[in-house]
Amino acid sequence: MRRNLPFLIFAAAILVALVSLGNWQLRRMGEKADYLAAIEARLSATPVPVPATPAPETDRFLAVSATGQLTGPETHILVSTRDFGAGFRIIQAFETDGRKILVDRGFIPTNRKSTPAPARE
Repeated sequence: MRRNLPFLIFAAAILVALVSLGNWQLRRMGEKADYLAAIEARLSATPVPVPATPAPETDRFLAVSATGQLTGPETHILVSTRDFGAGFRIIQAFETDGRKILVDRGFIPTNRKSTPAPARE
């Protein structure tokens, strides 16, 4: 029995570590579900005008509306999605009321990169 004592102590320590990691995973899953629900609630809310000076904490994931014109060249950022595979996110400047903001115009597959996106207001 004395020969097995170090092994039993080591096995018990590993068991405690694995159980605590499993509990952490379950807590993290709940936190993630709450976070995603909060994001969804903010994105599905009625859009408001773009704040004059956005605050990172209070205006995070805020649904906004603005009128203006897309200006400048598109920036294509290589990304990969689970549903569509490799492609590009299109980012472009949007000019409204004398200021410019960046707009994510969405995802396009890699074979449509050279197709220009339609100009819209």
